[in-house]
Amino acid sequence: MLWCWHLAAEMQVYVLSPIFILSLLRWQRFGYCLASITIFLSGLSCFLITTEYNLIYCSFVQLDLYIGDLESFLDRIWMYIDSLYYKPYTRISPYLIGVLLGYQFYGKNFKDIRNRWVSCILFL
Repeated sequence: MLWCWHLAAEMQVYVLSPIFILSLLRWQRFGYCLASITIFLSGLSCFLITTEYNLIYCSFVQLDLYIGDLESFLDRIWMYIDSLYYKPYTRISPYLIGVLLGYQFYGKNFKDIRNRWVSCILFL
């Protein structure tokens, strides 16, 4: 059951989500800063792991580069999956963007043009 990693990653992020939601409800600026810093650190960790291990994107489009050596290609794909794809700290960015978008939809008055723009940017 290879898809069970997603349940574990979602559960770990779900356990951390009250920190972000409560900080947004009590201290809005701090909540936005905390979520933004976490999203930035998640992206930075993806970048650093990718450059450290010289990972390839898990796509069969790159199979042309490894025509004669399929075993090496599959080893590189599994290295990508094990070191980057399964980790919850690389998966928290989309979850937090959803939390921020949900917060915008939950308690804001959308007649204000600034709130509409923030919601549209988060939705993209």
